[in-house]
Amino acid sequence: MRSLLFCSVAGDDGVGGNGNVANGTNDNGGLHWDKNGNDCYLLGTPVQVTYACAIQTTPTIDCNAPTINGMDIQITGGTGNYTVVNQGAGNLTPSTVPNGGSTNVNNLSNNSVWEIDITDAQGCTATASGVFAARLSVT
Repeated sequence: MRSLLFCSVAGDDGVGGNGNVANGTNDNGGLHWDKNGNDCYLLGTPVQVTYACAIQTTPTIDCNAPTINGMDIQITGGTGNYTVVNQGAGNLTPSTVPNGGSTNVNNLSNNSVWEIDITDAQGCTATASGVFAARLSVT
């Protein structure tokens, strides 16, 4: 996760009691820092915005002969290790995956829907899913 701090800034344009006229000149639309020379501008209260890095997945068919019946899913992004939960067909191994590592959903048949939920160390989540379609045996 990453954090950014934002704060508003109020400029001192030197406008006094004459409406929008300072020193006889209408400066509407122009901001001049500390135009009246009192060394003053205001910073608002900082606001912290935290956003999570997206978790990405790269699924590929597990081509380990003689039986091709699974998906390897590489997981990247986010923070730290991932916890993975199988929500679809097949069996999942492993359920804890290091950042950049892979998990496998196996024992799939053609047209079965596989789906996994992924949570990183900061609580960010992602879902990966697909329909398995492959030649199930190699001769």
